[in-house]
Amino acid sequence: MVNEKKRKSRQYRTLLSVLSSGSTPEARKLLKVYTGEDAFSENDLEEKLAKLYSTSNTKLDLEKEFATIHPHKEFILKYCKREKCSSIKVYFNTKRNNNIRIIWSSD
Repeated sequence: MVNEKKRKSRQYRTLLSVLSSGSTPEARKLLKVYTGEDAFSENDLEEKLAKLYSTSNTKLDLEKEFATIHPHKEFILKYCKREKCSSIKVYFNTKRNNNIRIIWSSD
C-alpha cells in the first residue's frame, strides 16, 4: 500500500523515468537483452537505461524499442497520426539528470 502511494506521488521527469515506472517488466527485459544486467529498483532501472542509451552505438534502434514499450503508446498514437509526425529530434543531456528531450516537428 505504501509503495503504491509512493509510486502515484512520483513525478515523471524524463522518458526513462516513465519507462522504468510505467513499463517496468518490459524495460527490465530490454535492459537484459542489451546489457545482460538486471535492475533492482525503478531508480536503478532508470539509471541503467540512461547509461545504456548514452553508450549505445545503435541509438535509433534503442529509441524504437523505447517507443514500443512506452506505457502511453496507444494514447499517443491515437492523437498523433503517422503522416503528421515527419521528423523527431532526440537530445540526450547527461549533465542534467539524464534528461531526454523529444522535439516533434511536422511539415
